[in-house]
Formats: sequence, C-alpha cells, structure tokens
Amino acid sequence: MRALLLAATAVAALAASTAQAAQSLPEIMLGHWCSLGSDAIGEGVYERFFENEQGWTECKQGDGYLTIQRTGYSAHETECRFVSVRSTEQKWVVRVAARCTQEDTKYKATFEIMYYKGRLTISRKGS
Repeated sequence: MRALLLAATAVAALAASTAQAAQSLPEIMLGHWCSLGSDAIGEGVYERFFENEQGWTECKQGDGYLTIQRTGYSAHETECRFVSVRSTEQKWVVRVAARCTQEDTKYKATFEIMYYKGRLTISRKGS
C-alpha cells in the first residue's frame, strides 16, 4: 500500500512539473523588445534592434518598449501577468491569457505571441 502511495505521489509530481513546463514561453521570446510603430501599447510588431544598453535606454524613452518574462510582460504604463500559456500547432506561436493593468484600468486579455525572423508580433484576440 505504501509503495502504491509513493508511486501515485511521484506520478502526480511529474505531471505537475510537465504541465508547468508546457505553460512557459519559449526562451527566444523573453527579454527586451522595441516597437516598430504600433499605436497599441503591448501589441504590434517588436524587434531587438538595439545592440547595447544605450540602445535599450533610448528605446525606453518612448512608449514602445516591452519586457517579456516567463510570468508576464511590462510595457509603457502597462503590466500583464500570464494566467495561462498554451502552445499552438505552429512553431514559435503561443496563446496567452493574462490579467493586465494599464494605468488604473484592470482587464483580462488573450494574446497570440509569434516569433518570426527576429521579430515578435503580439495580437490581442477576442475581447
């Protein structure tokens, strides 16, 4: 009986760690990004065109910067915490549900995040 309980605990722990790993952004999407001209903060096309810390500092002087971490992202006056991250059938495309705060407004949002040829595209899906 004890061996069965230990085996069940081990299987549950493995399943939990597998689920957690599956709900993570690909490493290539993490880090600092600069907008290529979107009007919507936290959406649009981003690129890592800066080569050093000075370039990142210049990017942050405007409102088109974005920092993505495994748990969420921050942009100009916006913070989003990921509730779920799901892979899609396409490589480097994930669907993210998030709880966001922009200035004093809180909202829930679903985003599709796609990495392709050095660029990151973030599209808001649904309402």
